Amino acid sequence: MDMGTKIAYHYSAGKRGGSMGKYFYCIGVFFILFVVAITGCSSSSSSSQSSSSPQENNPGGEETTVFEDLLASQGLELIDSVDINGDIGYLAVYIDKKSSGINAWGEVIEPFDKYCLILTGSPYSIGYQTGYLLPEYTHRMATEFIDNIIFDELKLLGIDIPPDSPAARALFNLLYKKLAEKCWEAQAKYIPEYLWQEMQGVADGASDAGCEVTDENVLVINQAIDALLSILASLLLPQTTADAMDMTDDFQQLLDTYPELEGRILINNGKILFPGATGSPFPKFGCNEFVVDGRATGGDVYHGRDFMFATASVYQDVTCMMVYLPDEGNPFVAVSPPGFVGKVTGMNDKGLSMAQDVSIGSACNADPGPSSMLIIRDIVQHCDTLEDGIQTFRSFPRGTPWVYFMVDDEEDEIYGHGAALEVGRSAPGFSGPDLLPDWEYWLFSGLPIEIGGEVYHLGVDLIERLSRFDEEELNDEGVIESGAMIRSSKWIFPSEFSNLNISLPVPNPFFPLSQRFDLANPFPNQNETSPDILVAANHYIIPRMRLTQLDPLIAFGYWLEPFPESIWRYETLLDLILQYYERIVFFGPDPDAPVGPHEIDDREYVSAGWLIDFLNPNGRSTFYIDKGKPLNGEVEGHHAVMNNTTREFRALYGYYQDPWVGVKLMPFVEWYYEAD
Repeated sequence: MDMGTKIAYHYSAGKRGGSMGKYFYCIGVFFILFVVAITGCSSSSSSSQSSSSPQENNPGGEETTVFEDLLASQGLELIDSVDINGDIGYLAVYIDKKSSGINAWGEVIEPFDKYCLILTGSPYSIGYQTGYLLPEYTHRMATEFIDNIIFDELKLLGIDIPPDSPAARALFNLLYKKLAEKCWEAQAKYIPEYLWQEMQGVADGASDAGCEVTDENVLVINQAIDALLSILASLLLPQTTADAMDMTDDFQQLLDTYPELEGRILINNGKILFPGATGSPFPKFGCNEFVVDGRATGGDVYHGRDFMFATASVYQDVTCMMVYLPDEGNPFVAVSPPGFVGKVTGMNDKGLSMAQDVSIGSACNADPGPSSMLIIRDIVQHCDTLEDGIQTFRSFPRGTPWVYFMVDDEEDEIYGHGAALEVGRSAPGFSGPDLLPDWEYWLFSGLPIEIGGEVYHLGVDLIERLSRFDEEELNDEGVIESGAMIRSSKWIFPSEFSNLNISLPVPNPFFPLSQRFDLANPFPNQNETSPDILVAANHYIIPRMRLTQLDPLIAFGYWLEPFPESIWRYETLLDLILQYYERIVFFGPDPDAPVGPHEIDDREYVSAGWLIDFLNPNGRSTFYIDKGKPLNGEVEGHHAVMNNTTREFRALYGYYQDPWVGVKLMPFVEWYYEAD
């Protein structure tokens, strides 16, 4: 396809139609449930070739000079490229920007380069370019990352048997088999063909470059988050399917075969539990996001995103900036490790950006649908506006709860510039209160109930209060439309639930004992009152969605640490934004670090980048220091800030004292699609 054809095809292609049209450690749990055999990664060229052999590009000529000038203007230098089926992918390095620090094993990591991939053409070509240009990174994500995360999380779950023991390997194999089955089912039913082609391209590219990666490796990396959460739901929550009994039988057979697992894994009333888990039945997790615009910024729209993710001491070393210039759909930019075809943070050339935050709830389904990462990827590539993105989102079948965060540079009449989608399963339908156990529904209906010999009575009918302010948001069947409620920049928190501080008695969900826990303030307020600020963390704020988090097991696990911490992060970030309201710039003059408080014309300003970096231990917060992390330890995931107005994307990943890096998207779009 020549360049002129590419331009015409890109701009004439319509949106794809049809129905498919504190650390993130709960997500990290999914890695516990699968294991991929480690394969060798050769530094030599592969003897096998794909059906369309790649051609190494030796940059030269006028066109390359223009491209190299474009890279140089963004602090990048071209170091490699590959041509597959006539589509060229480029690998660039950030000039004079290195990554170094101390990893989770306490090892000192010497300085190494930070990369940017520029990917073009068809889905398969884009995947192939990714795997071929960064084969070692792709291989590490597919193998080393997976094994490391398993060993890390096993400690949290209290399973301290040697990881190479027969019992541990049998446990891994059992869980991986179930997880892989769910991933392949999703591939057959839900994953768009173009994304599956890209996954195959990633595997072929890395393998042809000498680092063996399989289609299943890439599929599991991209789909397993939601597949795992659906497995956990089927194991722990009665509101899902009989799939739990199948897993219970498998675990019982495992316990019968390996007595050393007794006491570490417990089967109680059909639920599989880990009694030795530290601190919570759910490992820790976290994410923080905001959108600021209008008076807060002087007009521009900024999306801040702190992706708190388990690194397994691999993610931080292989993540890079990625510019996508596809033949079909919108060009976009993301920060991502190679192998993640789905995205956790991305922004397109129309000024639409999207990310997600884990939020555990009982609105689950044993069928997970496509993963949250793949949903985000599809929307960023195919949607132009907030309204378009929300409607497309509703068309996806989904089985797991999340908070999705979507931002648009153009103001929507209904939603403003941003929306936090608080979501559960898309089907079967739910209303929120219908997922409560009978005793909780009775209690929230304002009726007395006896628990542990004590009589409880809230004195208010919260179920009736719900219907007073949001009954119109339910569909004709009386359930939440597609399982998604929207807390937008223009949404107003209902006064009926403002400062509602009640005590919720939660019987111990692990053992049939009389012990119970009283959990206070189950309905957190929305503290934003301005239409140009929206903040989200890892809890629901819409009361009807909040009810889906009050199942005893979920409420218990949340309250031990994740819920109070999520509230603290939400309030701390919002307080900083409010402190500098009307005085927020994007990033500042230093490309290596966002500017903090500084004076302009006798007024103190800060940058959006500095705001989303609020947990950085280097002079900002003791959040990670209190957990024993070094000042130059791993960034757990990435901190990112996007200027949706100008389409600039900047991120901190690697180690906390690393320089920030970034990309201005539009010059790449103009170079690729509008060149003569």
